[in-house]
Amino acid sequence: MNAIHALTATRLRLASEMQDQLHKAGRYDPDYTATGNAKRVAERRAQIQAEFAGRAAKIDADVVAAAQRIKTEAAVVRPRTDLNSPVDLIRTEQAWRNIVLPQLEQGRSLREALAHADVDGVLGAERFASAYLRTKAGTASGLTSTHVHYDAEGRPLTVRTEIDLKHLDLTITARLAELTPEHAEVIRLAGRVDHDVSAHREASIEVDRGDALSAAITAQLSQYDVYAALDTDTASSAAAGVDA
Repeated sequence: MNAIHALTATRLRLASEMQDQLHKAGRYDPDYTATGNAKRVAERRAQIQAEFAGRAAKIDADVVAAAQRIKTEAAVVRPRTDLNSPVDLIRTEQAWRNIVLPQLEQGRSLREALAHADVDGVLGAERFASAYLRTKAGTASGLTSTHVHYDAEGRPLTVRTEIDLKHLDLTITARLAELTPEHAEVIRLAGRVDHDVSAHREASIEVDRGDALSAAITAQLSQYDVYAALDTDTASSAAAGVDA
């Protein structure tokens, strides 16, 4: 569980705590008339909702700040191609053409092709793999997803295969993390941070509309969904239902 996961868990606990307090606020007080009770309950519940809305907004702001902090830290240490450097451009293109591309042409997945590539090879893939793999939908790239459309009676009409560029980015990030072990954690976190922020927002919307179960499922699955592309050990733990 990373910092954003922890904030999401706090957000869900906050919603549960608010519901408990709203329930308690609705208890009948024999010292009040029926009209007085109704007014008291309405006022107290409005006060509780305002208080918790402020606390929820603070958590949401903390998520945005945490994401920006992770990206800023990663930007300092993550290897990148200097697009203004002819040397960088030549070196990464040569590594792509001589090391990574031949592996892909032999039918290997991008993960397999990058397994023995150095930083230049991975950065070359970051520059060129997207365009190349778009022409290879349905191959062993390991990055394709299939979408089937059905008619009203459930019969398949069309099958469309697309390249999942999100997993392309994650595969590249995973290899860069392996090649820079001293910065691996922050590189991995930055590679999945947009996913974590999106999952936090989705879980928050669900819990705010009263669907605590869906929110809990979203929060739980978000810890494993993208991480499988970043860390095979984590993926194995997730499959076994073990927190990584």
